[in-house]
Formats: sequence, structure tokens, C-alpha cells
Amino acid sequence: MEIMVTDLTREDVVNILSTALYGSYFFQVDNTTKNYKEAKGECIEDKLADCLMNKKEVIINDVEEDESYTLTLHKLKMGVTKYINDGGNANIDDWDYNDADCVLQIALFGEVIYA
Repeated sequence: MEIMVTDLTREDVVNILSTALYGSYFFQVDNTTKNYKEAKGECIEDKLADCLMNKKEVIINDVEEDESYTLTLHKLKMGVTKYINDGGNANIDDWDYNDADCVLQIALFGEVIYA
């Protein structure tokens, strides 16, 4: 049975992004955008969550390929949905770096490209 993730809490967004970004050597947040600079929060993941929860986009740079990708809350929800439907752990509270990294890759690229 396939599920559709229609709601992520601010805490879910913060946890996914902080877990995926802190361990990543290929994802980097573009902190020069207007959305990022105007976001509320003391740390990167709080600012990103503020943007996404307020229906703004953020830019994530793939330093491995020297490309930039737009992340929205909708894309993140779709990443979570696809990850779970493809057999990933359905309990977000138990996610580790591998889970969060896969979700972020799916949200940005449509699939996991960095194993």
C-alpha cells in the first residue's frame, strides 16, 4: 500500500535537513539568497525550515557536480513519500544520516544518485 506524505512538521523539516546536511560532503546551502537572509532562526536548519514552512524555496548546491537545485516543502514531502514507498523506514523519528540523505537526494534529483 502506497502512502502520500501530506504534512511535515517544522520539527520534521529541521531534523531531516540537519541530519542530511551535517554529514554531507556534497550538499551546501546557498546562504546568499534573499529568502535565506530574511529567514528567522539561529542555525542553518532553522533558517531553512522557516523558508520552507513559509512556502519559500531554498537553494542547495551540489558541490560534486557544481550545480544548484531548488528545494521546496512540496519537493521535500515528495522525497519523503517516495523514500517510504520505495521501502525506506517509515518512522521519521528513527531516521539517521542515510535516511535523511536519501530523502534529500530524492527531493532534489528525483532519485538517489550518491550511494
